Formats: sequence, structure tokens, C-alpha cells
Amino acid sequence: MRAGTTTLDGCTAPGVVTPERDPAVTVSFDGIRIESAENVVRCLVVRNVLRDGISLVGAQAVRNLVEDDTVSGSGDDGIGLAFGAQATLRRNVVTGSVNKGVLVRDRSDATVVGNALAGNRDGASVTLSATATIEANTVQNDADNGIAVKASVVEIGGNDVRANRGVGIWLRDAGARATVTATTVDRNGNHGIGVGSGVTAVIDGNVVPTTTAPASG
Repeated sequence: MRAGTTTLDGCTAPGVVTPERDPAVTVSFDGIRIESAENVVRCLVVRNVLRDGISLVGAQAVRNLVEDDTVSGSGDDGIGLAFGAQATLRRNVVTGSVNKGVLVRDRSDATVVGNALAGNRDGASVTLSATATIEANTVQNDADNGIAVKASVVEIGGNDVRANRGVGIWLRDAGARATVTATTVDRNGNHGIGVGSGVTAVIDGNVVPTTTAPASG
């Protein structure tokens, strides 16, 4: 979408709207790609596309809303923001992405609230000087980390991060700044919350009952 102020509202349709990939198509594409401002993508089902299920790209792609969608089986990221895009991602279900459930990168900004991110490579990743608020999400059963922050600024609060194979919440690389509060981090395959060298972090009021890795290192 390049014109802006477009609403794709599957809630008002007589069924689900499913831009599903034809198995005969081998050209790589995003399910929905947004490059403009003030768009709404709501109540859609996006399955099995070769790249991102929903992609927001560029500094013109601001004040967008992606809510109540189901994104599954994406060949890259479930929902991706890149190159200065801005959006609120609310109450989406993102599963089975080859890469990240939600990826926020390259100076983009996202509010990620109330989503279910399960069975992806990472649940949510914020990288390359991006910013994000990650609140009240369920992040579980991902193949690597639950939430990963690399050289970005993130507020993480009130999430349930459990049974991911890697680190529950991984704050890594110099320049990362993060606040982690009121989050349950349980039964992940590595550390509950990992903090790398050069990271500035405030970690307070979280519940971390068990980890399989030692607390240090």
C-alpha cells in the first residue's frame, strides 16, 4: 500500500480474508507490504507467503495499525518493520515464521502489545538502532530466543516468555538500552534474562522461576 489512509478490515467481511500463496508461485513476495502512513490492517489471515507476512517499510510508513490478524508460515518474518517505519501491533497471532515472529529494525519504532508469538525462530527481535515497547505479549515455544534486543532501545513489561529454546530475553551488544519489568520468564532452554557487555539495563519485578543454564556467563 503506497497511497496511505487505507483500511483492510477483515472484521467486516463475511469470512476471513486470506492472501494465501499458490504453491505454483516461486517468486518471493510479502503478503501485505505498507510503504505509506495511517493505514489499518485488521482481522486478516496471512498464510504461507515466501517473505514477510506483513511488512512495513520506509520513513513514510508511519502511524500504522496492525491488529487482530493471524500470520502463519511466513518464509521470513511474520510482521516486519524496516528503514524508519512506525506501527502499533496489537492482538495479533504470529506463528511458524522461518525467521522472527516480529522484527523491528533499522531505526523503526513499534508498540507491540497483546500479541501471541509462538513457534517462530525468535518471538520478537529489535535491532539496528530501532525502538520498541513490548507489553503484555505471550512469547513461547520459539526455536531460539523469546525476545532479543541488539543495539536498540526497548521497554519490555508484563509479558509471559516461556519454553523458548534459547534465552528468554536476550539483551545483547553494546549500545542496547532496555527496561524489563513485571515479566514472567520461565522454562527457557538457556538463561532466563541475559545481559551482554556494554548493555544498559534496568531489570525489576520480574518472575524467573527456572532456567536450564547457569546464572553467570
